[in-house]
Amino acid sequence: SDDKRNQQPLALYIRQLPTGNEAPRRQPAPVFTQNGGDVWFEMSNIAWARDGSRYAFTTWERDKELLRVYIGSASEEAKPEMVLERRGEVGHEVVNVLKPRFTPDGKTLVLALDEAGWRQPYAIDVASKALRPLVKGEFEAHQVIGFTADSKAMFVLANQGDAAAMNVLRVDLASGATQVLGAAGEYHRAAAASEDGRWVSAVAGNWAQRPELKLLATDGKTAARTLTDSNDKAWGELRLLRPDRFNFTNRHGDRIEAYAFKPAGWTPADKRPAIVYVYGGPLNDRHIVEVDSFQNTAYLFGQYMAAKHGYVTIAVDPRGHSNYGRKFSDANWERPGEPQAEDLEDLVKLMPAQFGVDARRIGLNGWSFGGFQTQYTMYTRPDLFAAGIAGAGPTEWENYNSWYSGRTIGKATDRSKPVLRKYSLLPLAKGLKKPLMLVHGMQDPNVLYQDTVNVYRELLDSGKESLVELFLDPDGAHAMGGVVKPAGWHRKYEAFWVRNLGRAAP
Repeated sequence: SDDKRNQQPLALYIRQLPTGNEAPRRQPAPVFTQNGGDVWFEMSNIAWARDGSRYAFTTWERDKELLRVYIGSASEEAKPEMVLERRGEVGHEVVNVLKPRFTPDGKTLVLALDEAGWRQPYAIDVASKALRPLVKGEFEAHQVIGFTADSKAMFVLANQGDAAAMNVLRVDLASGATQVLGAAGEYHRAAAASEDGRWVSAVAGNWAQRPELKLLATDGKTAARTLTDSNDKAWGELRLLRPDRFNFTNRHGDRIEAYAFKPAGWTPADKRPAIVYVYGGPLNDRHIVEVDSFQNTAYLFGQYMAAKHGYVTIAVDPRGHSNYGRKFSDANWERPGEPQAEDLEDLVKLMPAQFGVDARRIGLNGWSFGGFQTQYTMYTRPDLFAAGIAGAGPTEWENYNSWYSGRTIGKATDRSKPVLRKYSLLPLAKGLKKPLMLVHGMQDPNVLYQDTVNVYRELLDSGKESLVELFLDPDGAHAMGGVVKPAGWHRKYEAFWVRNLGRAAP
């Protein structure tokens, strides 16, 4: 984050295509330019009206905290007009989801903004330049996928009513009235609308009904069709545990989503060992508690540990995650790890009575940001968890890529100084009191292996040799994938947990 930027100069040209046999015309001057240099400047793709009469794009100057929206005509000389400007706080992850697009009639520009704490679609009237919201409510709806041919309605993905699912909504552009098109309780991904607005396709499903490609009619009458049959039939013959979803209210009144695997024969009076899986960072439109996610460690390994060893395993989305609104996605700003640690404390308090767990035998596990979060919690609340596994965690934010850290952790505008060093885990490592396994792929191009080596050195220097161990994949990248295969990876986890948390009483 303390490296200087080398932004290349940028120029936008509008060039009329030649017709017939006319000779090529002289290159016109650009209609928009940006000088580049030691700045952070982002520009969206150019969105064209269907008739080619006008275009739109957005820009973000992070150092200035300046967001702008432009609309231009298809003229080689005319400069685009700035139709919207926002300064200061515009929401954590707005720039990469703005994605302006015109309605089919070209009269309205639709884009995602975070004007009220949630990323949702807004409309800019091309003639009047007036801005208005298209939906209202406390939910995320930033993926506009298409429009009806008459420009009277749009289709958008939204987690309205269920933060762990994503459905397709038909939204009336005049009234804001919504109609749900997909099945409730399913997560719809990779959605696309037909040009005439009559159909929407999406890969949709959940833990009970594995995802398949589905075709949804937008008339509200025609039944949905499943177009693929891609899942192995053997899954239906297995009697596997399924998680129970739950939520709790943290100390600040926020609703925290989670799910838990409970083993056969479980009762609330048990005193079982438990594992909590955490991520805790913003990730575009993803989080851990999603009804179609069979994530290797949170879901599949959690399911295995419950069935094989009688553990209670929990996956939780504390503050810090995406798709829960700006309050969550901005939670890390200038205090990374602390909001999540508070939420983990609140979770641990309710686990003995609500989940039949032995408070002395709870482990914490996370990967990437979750690896950072696991370490932060183990170092700053050393008696909260009995053991931890931290994978590929960024321990020195000043060495992580500025695109992420500069919009998630804190301001890094003074690139002559390592201003994010104050959020490093190295000074905190001496607080470790319980066993910790550090995991990393040594070829990781995302979170560099040096982050684990440096904190490991700090732990050794603090006399924590008996508490810390390393598990490395010499050929692995950020998701590993080298010589360490998923089965062996999780056998290592299994042995660590059984050794440090014990087994459930028979």
